[in-house]
Amino acid sequence: MTVVVDQTDTTRLTLDAIQAVTAIFVSADTHDWAGLRSRLADRVRLDWTSLSGGEPADLTGDELTEAWRTLLSAFEATHHQLGNFLVDHIDAEQARLRFYGTATHVLATPGQEGRWLLGARYQAVLRHNDDGWQANELILTVVWGQGNQNLLAVAAARSSAGSPAEATAADPPSSHG
Repeated sequence: MTVVVDQTDTTRLTLDAIQAVTAIFVSADTHDWAGLRSRLADRVRLDWTSLSGGEPADLTGDELTEAWRTLLSAFEATHHQLGNFLVDHIDAEQARLRFYGTATHVLATPGQEGRWLLGARYQAVLRHNDDGWQANELILTVVWGQGNQNLLAVAAARSSAGSPAEATAADPPSSHG
């Protein structure tokens, strides 16, 4: 089925799709896990391989939300800033966006720098349904990093140990947000 949209509809769809992508990252930073989950499809292909190696992951929206909740809750703060959105495709059912992002991660770690910044290019594929736009594919391409990248491992270890004081290092998970 082909749906024809006029310029007004295209502008509205574009703004709503950008809002949905932004809500994913704001929800992660503010620990609004229900808000995050509402912007993820039931199945999400996550490709963070430029950061962590390995293979892209196919996760449920619940699994991705829980992975990010577990990891990001171990940080004292995270802040994702998005911009330079380009819309490669949009219609009433699907959108494909590219955008830039910087991510700041803060975690006091004895003997180590407590901040890690990451600059990246992202791609998102979203589907529109009765609940609005939901991401079913997210791709991260790292452009630069500054500071202590080991903070991912420290946060992962702290979250898996169940207590911030119990852990010092682990392999970073491939589903980081």
